[in-house]
Amino acid sequence: LQRMHETIQRIGYQIHTEQHNWVMPNRSLGEFDLVLVDAPCSGTGVVRKHPEIKWRRTEADIRALSILQKKIVGNAAKHVRKHGFFAYSVCSVLPEEGRRIVEQLQWPIVKEWTSFPTSGEEDGFQVYVLQRE
Repeated sequence: LQRMHETIQRIGYQIHTEQHNWVMPNRSLGEFDLVLVDAPCSGTGVVRKHPEIKWRRTEADIRALSILQKKIVGNAAKHVRKHGFFAYSVCSVLPEEGRRIVEQLQWPIVKEWTSFPTSGEEDGFQVYVLQRE
């Protein structure tokens, strides 16, 4: 969060931020123009840096993380203002941790970035920006 503030100030913007553990709902937070969730995930997109992930992660891990991610998205999305934005990111290349998670909101996807490493020179990730109607 500190690095994000430094970057935002460097480019000349002022924003108000709140940090929250979205596993727990919080009705008192109010609504925001943008809610960003960088979700805990399997890390399958960073195998280059952590090759042991291939052997440590199981199907049960992926299922459990997917359930956790759905809970986080459900809680966080409640705090997006009408016409506001929801940004979701994971360092996973698995659809069950990316697109399938954000599809539960049934909001239009405004922008998406995905990287599925082909050469082993880059990391894999998924980022989705949705807009509440």
